[in-house]
Amino acid sequence: MKTVCVLLSTYNGEKYLKEQIDSVLNQKGVKVILCVRDDGSKDSTLEILKEYEKENKLNLDFGENVGYQKSFYLLLKNAPFADYYAFCDQDDVWDDDKLLCAVSMLEKEDDTIPLLYYSALKVVNKDLKLKQVSHKGYKIGKYPFEEAFMLSFTYGCTTVINNVAREKFLKYDYETIYSHDNNMNMICSALGKTVFDSTAHINYRQHGNNCFGYPSSLKAIIKTIKWYFKYEAKNLRFKEMQKIKDLFYDELSEHNKHFCDLILNYRNSRKDKKALLNYKPYKSDKKLINFYIRHLIKRNKL
Repeated sequence: MKTVCVLLSTYNGEKYLKEQIDSVLNQKGVKVILCVRDDGSKDSTLEILKEYEKENKLNLDFGENVGYQKSFYLLLKNAPFADYYAFCDQDDVWDDDKLLCAVSMLEKEDDTIPLLYYSALKVVNKDLKLKQVSHKGYKIGKYPFEEAFMLSFTYGCTTVINNVAREKFLKYDYETIYSHDNNMNMICSALGKTVFDSTAHINYRQHGNNCFGYPSSLKAIIKTIKWYFKYEAKNLRFKEMQKIKDLFYDELSEHNKHFCDLILNYRNSRKDKKALLNYKPYKSDKKLINFYIRHLIKRNKL
């Protein structure tokens, strides 16, 4: 039986926390180690966690509020050894086969390279009533690195990684983490492999107070748009590629090295900008995202 270390970062999550923790502890077919870090909650979240800790059901750490990105980084850094690691939100409910399905797919792959599993998800309301199944028809394309660089389809709460992915991720500087799931997707797409499960094994709860929720309501859509323009304004894609080059360039395939060089040189090279505008993964105007990507390239906004 494989061991999966589940990493849960909490912040003012008292309302739905017990239901989520119980669904994690009720996973079948795998041994679960639940590690929780409370990120400075001001409600009863920490008291709830301490009750589970007294029953030896989880390993608890807590500290000042550093944000979910760095909180998950600290969890992964301080986690005990396990076969796999899974990220967990505080307000969802997992099917009891969620981790077993992830492990079953990952076990078929080469475990000497960074591996990342993610899945579709059941978007539900606060009472767990199904609203829709998201990403069910998504398929990883021929250019996973290019896809991950431009628009990540991974939701961290569905993600399971192997030890090699963990080791690569922890080479990042603590202060440069802007999204643990995006960072991890970039690493595994660039250096290893990502696998997608079109079956949803998680109830992804939307209740109005999510840090980052599925954009199904007007409020959530506005929040997502604001974040997206803030993301673009800081050129985080370009900075992310620079980190990939600084840390892993020699480990990239020749194809991925070429893509990395195009991204980092296109602002100063008309030849590279033209090549990037004509780059096959972004060439088709049939997809709206490709039109937007080429718009960003033309204006040096990647």
